[in-house]
Amino acid sequence: MHRNVQILGTNEALDDVWSSIPKLMKLALMKVTNF
Repeated sequence: MHRNVQILGTNEALDDVWSSIPKLMKLALMKVTNF
C-alpha cells in the first residue's frame, strides 16, 4: 500500500512537471524572440 501511494505521488509530480514544460518553452521562445 505504501509503495503504491509513493508511486502515485511521483506520477502526479511528473504530470505537474510535464504540464509546466510547455509554459516554460513558450516563455523561453518569448525571451528569444524579444532578444
